[in-house]
Amino acid sequence: MALQILVAMADIWFMGRLGTDALAGIALVFPFMALMVNSANGGLGGGVASAMARALGAGRHEDARALVLHALVLAVAFGAGFTTLAWTAAPAFYRLLGGSGLALERALAFSDVWYGGAIVVWLSCFLAALLRAAAMPPRPPASW
Repeated sequence: MALQILVAMADIWFMGRLGTDALAGIALVFPFMALMVNSANGGLGGGVASAMARALGAGRHEDARALVLHALVLAVAFGAGFTTLAWTAAPAFYRLLGGSGLALERALAFSDVWYGGAIVVWLSCFLAALLRAAAMPPRPPASW
């Protein structure tokens, strides 16, 4: 978590030095970035962690192994889907949000780079969810 804070601080420092057009471009892309990251970490990542924890807690180790493969396939599919959406429909969304001129150009450049790595983001989020679930100590049986 400390590393994430340091990376965020470095991002802010770099972004502050880019100029107003670049900041406006980042502001256009940010809502869609937040949607993707929160979906990968929270909604779907929480489902991955829950499914893994339930399988391990029930002693279904073969199901847990299968869940790893399924989570990785889903991560690649969702990452590719977000990349495809960003590379095809995002310019229209950014224009609807008021992007034009140099700010829109900067938004598209930033978006292309960010969503070019979307599969890696999804994989890291789902792998972290699997790790969290596998590291949870088992609950004692209800009969205790």
